Amino acid sequence: MNLSNLRQNHLLLLDHMKEIGYSERYIHSVQLEINRILLSEKDNSWNSYQDIYQDYASGPHSERSLSGKATLIGIIARFDLEGQYPGKHQWHTLWERGVYTQLVPEFKGLVDYYRNLEDAFQICEISWRITGSEVVSFLFQK
Repeated sequence: MNLSNLRQNHLLLLDHMKEIGYSERYIHSVQLEINRILLSEKDNSWNSYQDIYQDYASGPHSERSLSGKATLIGIIARFDLEGQYPGKHQWHTLWERGVYTQLVPEFKGLVDYYRNLEDAFQICEISWRITGSEVVSFLFQK
């Protein structure tokens, strides 16, 4: 895994977080995680940021700690791989959220087809969120 972009540009991420109002404590948490990743790079056979998280998760950690770690690593991964800076009120995580991501491909296709009808039938966003959520929940039933 090539972390040269992160190594060279991580201060831009931290500066951005400071500019938009993240707390010093949270910025420090991101800095510590970046340091941990960069210092541990040579001792690990990571191929992705998910591998970095899995390496951390293999130890004895609480659910809350794991969730926080996934968020921090998600912020770093999006910045490193996509050049995407975090927003103050966005959800950042390493994994995709929601039940939709767990649907089988055929059901995702059905939901996507319905979503594409939104414009054709002038379905408002609120209606889509309510109905789409119900459809996804129904399709996910085990």
